[in-house]
Amino acid sequence: MKDYIKFYSPIGELYIIEENGQLLEITTDQSHTWRVQDALAYKDLPDVLKMTCRFLHNYFNGINDLIYIPYKLDCSPFQKVVLEECRKIPFGHTISYGELAQRVKFQMMKDDMSAQAIGNALNHNPLLIYIPCHRVIRGDKTPGGYALGLKAKKILLENERNQEVIW
Repeated sequence: MKDYIKFYSPIGELYIIEENGQLLEITTDQSHTWRVQDALAYKDLPDVLKMTCRFLHNYFNGINDLIYIPYKLDCSPFQKVVLEECRKIPFGHTISYGELAQRVKFQMMKDDMSAQAIGNALNHNPLLIYIPCHRVIRGDKTPGGYALGLKAKKILLENERNQEVIW
């Protein structure tokens, strides 16, 4: 059975979903048909939900919490490689879609990899913020897209840099 908790953040309500001790999603999508466990007291939550709440609380307070949260990615092998490479982008830093494409190309031992393929894979990131796809920007230093919108991407990057991001 899947459990979830709502987390109130500066970018809006987030839903943290877990199953069998593994983080499945951090999302704003309310359309899922999980069995709702709203009545759970925080102390009765599964550990992975507590860990994720702590991570997000620290994150939104500008703390680079390197906590490992057990998670499960239900996606293609290509997307898994993209997301795992994205997880390596340091707190407060950004890289371009092209740079990430080069890393993935090397990891997968491919001859070529497009920035567009990387963007498409990141568009389906189930673990927003924990897998920091908001840290990937265009080569010209403009934001590119983000599942939660450009305003949220700007807030997240400003939070990490503790300064205003100007686009």
